[in-house]
Amino acid sequence: MRILLAFLVALAVTLLLTPYVKKLGMKLGVYDQPDARKVHKGAVTRMGGIGIYAGFLAGLLVYGNFSQPILGLLISGTMVVAVGFYDDVRGISPKMKLLGQMAAASVFVGFGVRLEFLTNPFSGNLIDLGFWGLPITLFWLIGVSNAVNLIDGLDGLAGGISAIAALSLAVVSLAKGFYAAAAPSPWFWWPV
Repeated sequence: MRILLAFLVALAVTLLLTPYVKKLGMKLGVYDQPDARKVHKGAVTRMGGIGIYAGFLAGLLVYGNFSQPILGLLISGTMVVAVGFYDDVRGISPKMKLLGQMAAASVFVGFGVRLEFLTNPFSGNLIDLGFWGLPITLFWLIGVSNAVNLIDGLDGLAGGISAIAALSLAVVSLAKGFYAAAAPSPWFWWPV
């Protein structure tokens, strides 16, 4: 029940704040103009993710689980949002953005989150990653962040794919009884 309440609070905060953040972005001049490479016809704000991240934070506050991995998620997620916001407002080089992603992924891993095994899809056997779990986790976190960023050129595509992935992770986590993993999943719908 607590997960459902947290989800509803996160959804409500996101739906209420995102339009205001969008207006603020337009007022502050933090928007993207259409050009030959873009699909949108008019100016589109770059700050919508702030409202979505606020919903994520509200949902986690209601859920109330502040375990070490969740704290790592909050800190590293805030770092990613800060880098993305700075990039939207001022613009930073791809190298600096990558360094920010590496720092955020390192913080997340530093809080004890890492891949320990993979499942062989053909046999179902577990493959113990041992030492390789750490670099594979970092590579995966940075790689997925950049993959979502690359598909962000078409309005709604990155958000839609992220929503499908997040809801799928939430359903699988709930089915397996991993409630702490299921709780934040639906709120990471939007890449920043």
